[in-house]
Amino acid sequence: MKNSLCALFTALVSSVASAQQTCWQTVHDAPFEVKTMLATSTHLVAAGAGAGGSGYQLATYGAGNWASLPGLFNGEIHAFAETANGLVAVGDFTSVDGVPANRVARLVAGTWTRLGSGIADGTVLAAQEYGGKLYCGGEFTTAGGA
Repeated sequence: MKNSLCALFTALVSSVASAQQTCWQTVHDAPFEVKTMLATSTHLVAAGAGAGGSGYQLATYGAGNWASLPGLFNGEIHAFAETANGLVAVGDFTSVDGVPANRVARLVAGTWTRLGSGIADGTVLAAQEYGGKLYCGGEFTTAGGA
C-alpha cells in the first residue's frame, strides 16, 4: 500500500525522479512527515504529524507548491474522501481545533465540521462517497448513533 501511494504521488508530480521507498518520510518537500494521501480532481491532499507531535495537520499540493489547510486534529488521520459536499477526513481523532468531531470531519468553507454524532469508538480506516452517501470502514461498533 505504501509503495502504491508513493507511485501515485510520483505519477502526479512529474518533478519527482522516482517513487520514494516509503511514504512515512518527507515526500517532495511536504511540510510534515506524510502518513496518508489522496489525489482529488484538482490536487493532492496529504496528512501527517505536525512539528513536535502537536497533532495532525493537512496540506494540499498543486502547481508545484504545498499549501497548509486549516485545522489541527488531536489524533491520526487514516484516510480522506472527496465528496460532493467537500473533503472528508477519517481516523482516530475526536476533535479538530478543539471542536468535537468523533473520527470523521468535513471541510466546509475552510472550517472543519463534525458529521452528526460521528463514530463513537474504534478507528476509521477508509471512507468513500458512493451514490451520494458516505461509507466508512474500519474497526468500530457505532456510527451515527446506530
